[in-house]
Order: sequence, then structure tokens, then C-alpha cells
Amino acid sequence: MKLEGIKLLLFDIDDTLYDFSANWEEAVSITFAGHGLTCRLEQGAACRTFNHYSELRWEGLARGELTFQQYRHLRLKDTLQQFGQELTEEQSESFTRLFISNSLSLLKCDTDIKGLLERLACCYSLGVISNGAHDTAREKLDGLGLRELFPEAGIIVSGDVGISKPNREIFMLALNRMGCTAEEALFIGDSWPADIVGAIEAGISAVWLNPTGKEPLTAHEPAAVIAHLMELEAMLL
Repeated sequence: MKLEGIKLLLFDIDDTLYDFSANWEEAVSITFAGHGLTCRLEQGAACRTFNHYSELRWEGLARGELTFQQYRHLRLKDTLQQFGQELTEEQSESFTRLFISNSLSLLKCDTDIKGLLERLACCYSLGVISNGAHDTAREKLDGLGLRELFPEAGIIVSGDVGISKPNREIFMLALNRMGCTAEEALFIGDSWPADIVGAIEAGISAVWLNPTGKEPLTAHEPAAVIAHLMELEAMLL
């Protein structure tokens, strides 16, 4: 299937341009084992607890009730309370710095994906819309070797603009910055509620990256469903 009339390709970052889930698991494990605050905890239970509270607290972040700084502090505070430990702001910041450093250091350039994006950039404008912190999104693109392919105007990060997907306004902001209409844009992402529903509600066609065969959560209809990002090439070039 060929997609026609598209001028702008907008991508999610996490679990779209790279395997965020694998990166997260490894970074959590390394950080808990390497930080003085957490290294003496039972590592398996501690990491599972941290993952639980990270997901639980994310809901408050997505609703705009928490800043990223608050989110990062509370998920660790909740975790340590389960092990009878208190947490200071200084300890929280130290842990977060190490976690971010570990996460970014684990990033590697996927030459296949970079090659695909380089070919797409010859024919389309490229941008990203990420529900992420202001201090990590561009660094992720750097670590993946992709930053040069995305103009600064096309890097839209919720932590910068104060709006998160699936809010229609963050998609409109990307269109305005890149000088395109909704009909001229295509969004590619893995999250059904944030990426697919959000884009479609903003009038933008969407491609769902769905490698594990998840079922859609609503009646929204993406332009295509793919199992791997490389499948975009046949649709666009």
C-alpha cells in the first residue's frame, strides 16, 4: 500500500526509533546495582517494584499533575518505602542522574533504521513528538545517531512545551512549526492511546508500529499497521 500526498513524517521516539523497553530494563538493573542507595537491596524485587511505581506514577505525569522532576522523585520514594528506606531530594537527584547516564550510554545506532530515515529525509520533512523530559529527548537522538536528521523545529518534547500526547495541541504545534497541514502529515508510533488515537483525533493519518500483535483499544483506524519500522519504506518510497 502506498501512502500519497504526505510531506511530513512525525515519529514517536521510545519503542519506535529504538527498543526503549530493553534499554529501560538494563538501565534500571545497572543503576540499582551501582548506586549506594539501592545496591544492598534485593535486586530483583527492587527493580520490579521500581518498574511498578514508574508505571503507576506515569499516569499522574500524563495527566499533567506531576512534573518530570516530581515523577522521578516519587517513583523512587515509593519504591524505597517498600524496603523501609527514606529518600532525600539530594539522593533522588543523584540516583536520577546515574539512571539517565546509564540509559543514554546504552543507546546504539541501528544502521538499518538510520539508513531508512536518511532515505526518507531525501523526500520528506522529518520530526518527532515525544512524551519525554526536556533533558533526555535530544540526547536520545544523539545517542542513536539520528539527531542530524531532525531539524530543531521538528523536535517536539512534552517536557519542553507542557503538553503531552494524546492532546491534540501537541500535534498542532508540530504541524505549525513544520509548516504542514494535518492532511500532509503522517505519524508513526507504538502507543495506541498516545500516538494513534492522538494523531487521528488531530486529523493526522497514523501508522501503528505493533510488533507483538496487540489488539486496538478503540475503533480508530490507522492507515497501516506494521511489525517493524523498516516496513515504512515500501509504503513511502
